[in-house]
Amino acid sequence: MARPVHHGISRLSVIVALLCVVILFAIALPLANRYRRDRFSMRDNVPLTFIHQSLIVFSNEFTSMPGRPGLALDDRILSTTANLYSAMITQNYLSPNILISTFERNPAVVQDKDYDFS
Repeated sequence: MARPVHHGISRLSVIVALLCVVILFAIALPLANRYRRDRFSMRDNVPLTFIHQSLIVFSNEFTSMPGRPGLALDDRILSTTANLYSAMITQNYLSPNILISTFERNPAVVQDKDYDFS
């Protein structure tokens, strides 16, 4: 008696094909995330460079900054990054929009349109 010939796909070949697809996705997803992260960081490099240069110029002109050791506790409490950036914006070293990343996802982070420069 002759053995029947089966035409089609076996379960084993389907499992092997799915396994190959899973392995390819496991390799491709981290590469895609790295590419996305690098692309985002490259677009944020220009504002960060500008902020860094502004901080250097600001620190050369205003050598006495709050938050140094030996200051009163009230002065150290007021020494925050927000207050530093606010002082830089008031002195026109920065514009408020440059401090917000173009990729900011938090809806609570918005630019103050009527910034008080006084």
